[in-house]
Amino acid sequence: MGSDINIGIVYDNKQKGKINFYLSEVIKLLINNFGTIKFLRYSKDKDGTKWIEQEQKQLDSKKTKLLTTNYYGKVELASDVFGKNLIETVVSIEQTDSYFGFLIQFNEQELSENLTIWEVENLIIDFVLQNQNTLEFQYAFCDHEGEMEYTHDEIKNITEEIYSLLFIPSDNTGNMKVLKSRWALDGLTNR
Repeated sequence: MGSDINIGIVYDNKQKGKINFYLSEVIKLLINNFGTIKFLRYSKDKDGTKWIEQEQKQLDSKKTKLLTTNYYGKVELASDVFGKNLIETVVSIEQTDSYFGFLIQFNEQELSENLTIWEVENLIIDFVLQNQNTLEFQYAFCDHEGEMEYTHDEIKNITEEIYSLLFIPSDNTGNMKVLKSRWALDGLTNR
């Protein structure tokens, strides 16, 4: 698949009762009009030795629950979220003792085809800002091969740049703080 530009959407475990709802909403946003779900994958055991893979076209509540109650759930899809050609995309469910979230991996080459890195960045910023009320996340990020590594409390206290883009909702105001690092989403270009 090559390298990826990842969007991470992170929640506090206090929101875990809505994990299935949030997963469904993320998938709906990504397949928007003409996108399609291809495969669901998850492991029946924590060691990742008993994998289940199902070719799917829809994600119903039963399938969502299988993805979130088993291990390492993934949804592979072709996304039309940015209104261009379908982009190979993987949504991975990540769960820890402190937080959970969804890592959305876009194929960098497909995403940036016919666009500059700055145009891609603006599309991603618009996507996150337009969907913050639906997704109700604690924070979100975007970066080249970015990974989910921090709790919301850690993010609030971090002083160094850790992601190309970091989205932190303001408490109770509905506003969003968008922090940009010194590097662009491709991990190479200076801002």
